[in-house]
This record gives sequence, structure tokens and C-alpha cells, in this order.
Amino acid sequence: MSESDAARFWDERFENKEYIFGVKPNEFLKSQRSLFGREAKVLAVADGEARNGVWLAECGCDVTSLDISSVAQRKAKSLARARQVTLDFVLADALSWNYPLDTYDCVVCIFI
Repeated sequence: MSESDAARFWDERFENKEYIFGVKPNEFLKSQRSLFGREAKVLAVADGEARNGVWLAECGCDVTSLDISSVAQRKAKSLARARQVTLDFVLADALSWNYPLDTYDCVVCIFI
């Protein structure tokens, strides 16, 4: 699947008004809370509507939310505003993004 086909697929999937996976963080991720220090730099790969990225930001992490879908990121930004947190949003394909070296303390990948 080409990058543009993948973006179109995910945009269509996230087009629903509701949050596909809800707005609560993944339970496994929550169980790992002790691994994330305050102000840890976290990359959330394929973060979609950012339920996990927003939760990490609420925990005090400096979060970069990476996703291929502009529709998902629009919803993610709305969720972040509602929860009064800030994330750095990167619109890119997780398979071809030029990952920066020595930038993040941890990388979170849930359902990817």
C-alpha cells in the first residue's frame, strides 16, 4: 500500500465523529506508568486520535504524537485542548518518517 493510500485508508477509518478507541489510555500503557518520569520525552508512534499521547502529556511527559491521518490528528488536537495539554503533532507515515536519533527517552507503540 502506498503512503497516500495508507493515509486515505486511515482518514476514512477515523472520519467517524466518535473516537474509535475511546479517549481513555490503553490499560497496558497505564500499567507501565512508573516507567515514565515527569518531563520524559516520549514518542507515541501511530498515535491516531492520541488517547495515549494525551494521557502521557497529562502525566507530565513531553509528547510527540506521530500519525499518518490528518483526520485523526484533528480529533487528537481537539482532545488535547479539552484536556488542557500540549503535544507536538507530526503528520507522517510511521514506516517512512525520518526518526531523529537521541531525542526520546521512550517510544510508545500501541496497536501498530
